[in-house]
Amino acid sequence: MAEKALRDSDALMVVEEGKPVGVITRYDLLGFLSEGAGRR
Repeated sequence: MAEKALRDSDALMVVEEGKPVGVITRYDLLGFLSEGAGRR
């Protein structure tokens, strides 16, 4: 879901129970995915 949303935006706000709890950027997601690929 985040991957699709970040195609059109540079960042997403993470909301839990209607309250903002963080921000994820395209850079964050790319870093996470590249680390996961090295573990496989």
